Amino acid sequence: MVLQASCHNLIVDGHSKLLESLHGAVYIMKRFIQIAILSVAIALPNVAASQEGWIYVSQEGHQYSAKLNADGVVLESLYPVARFTGSGAMTQVITGTETLYLGRDCDAYSKVLGSGTWAWANGGFVARLEGKEIWFPRQEIDANNGLKCALR
Repeated sequence: MVLQASCHNLIVDGHSKLLESLHGAVYIMKRFIQIAILSVAIALPNVAASQEGWIYVSQEGHQYSAKLNADGVVLESLYPVARFTGSGAMTQVITGTETLYLGRDCDAYSKVLGSGTWAWANGGFVARLEGKEIWFPRQEIDANNGLKCALR
C-alpha cells in the first residue's frame, strides 16, 4: 500500500513537472510568435512604400525624391539644379527645383530639358532628354510597368 502511494506520488510529481515545462515552452513560443509578427508589421509599410521616401542621386550629385503615380514616377530635386539651355549666344542658365517625369511607356520629360526616353539596366537607370543624359548609377527604380524599359 505504501509502495503504491509512493509510485502514485512519483507519477503525479512527474506529470506536474512535465506540465510546468510545457507551460514554459508554450510561453516562450507565444513570445517568439508575437515578436515575429511585430517585426513583420513594422517591415511591411517599408516594403509597400519601397520607392516612396527613397532619395535618388544623379551622377552629377543632385538628389531627387520619388513619387509613384498611375503614369509612372516623378522625380523632384530636393535642392535647386542649374541647367544650361540653348546654344551659342542664346545659352541661358536656368536654376530651380527640377522635376523629371519617367513614364510607364519609357517616355521622359523635363520642363527645362524637354522630352525623351528613360531606361534601366543592372547598373542603374538613365533619362535621355534632348541632348542631355541624366544617369542614376547603381540605383533601381520602378515606374509601375514591370520590366518594360530595359536598356538595350
